[in-house]
Amino acid sequence: MPTQSTQTRPRRALAAIATAIEEVIPSLLLAVSVVLLCADVAARYIFDSPIPGAGSIAMLSFIWITYISAGGIARRGRHIVIDVLVSRFPQRLQAATQLLVQLLVLALIGYVLYFAVDALLHTRFVEVPGLGVNRGVFTAAIVVGFALMAIYSIRDLLHAGRGVATGEFAPLQDDSDDEFASLEASAPVGGGYEPPTSVTEAVFITERQADDNEKGTRA
Repeated sequence: MPTQSTQTRPRRALAAIATAIEEVIPSLLLAVSVVLLCADVAARYIFDSPIPGAGSIAMLSFIWITYISAGGIARRGRHIVIDVLVSRFPQRLQAATQLLVQLLVLALIGYVLYFAVDALLHTRFVEVPGLGVNRGVFTAAIVVGFALMAIYSIRDLLHAGRGVATGEFAPLQDDSDDEFASLEASAPVGGGYEPPTSVTEAVFITERQADDNEKGTRA
């Protein structure tokens, strides 16, 4: 019978691969872009000899950073959502809502992927100035980024389906790198960092406190 560590080993390997693709590669591309652009500015204005293709390389890097990182954000469940109403639903209804949302998201991703792949296969792209490669590398970034988001959208869809079936549901969200959690961990002993209250939460708290005060007055 496989042990728990054996069962989680493939999952850890996949997580490491995903981290390398969606976090390490964008970080390296960003570092290369920053160093290259700084060097190009210095070479241009100090030595009057700009680095050929520096702007094109930076543009290409930023495009790949954007789409690959979008996949990483989808993996962590950290894309911006407005859940002030849905979060107050029963868990089964939350799961049903998430199921519908992911179906719409998958439809949109499939629509974009279809035209991106079609363009990549059938379009004759012009070359990127200074690089000697065609502009299909830009479209390839769209294909890779949306393919990653499709994988995680399917994962979320299956998770929501299980929630509908079991009645137990919580959105998949990785808060391991949450900025407030980091501040809390680094706070001095005996004191902590109190994350700012959101506007929506503040409104509900104010209304709840007003109701409690009114009930106390009547009593």
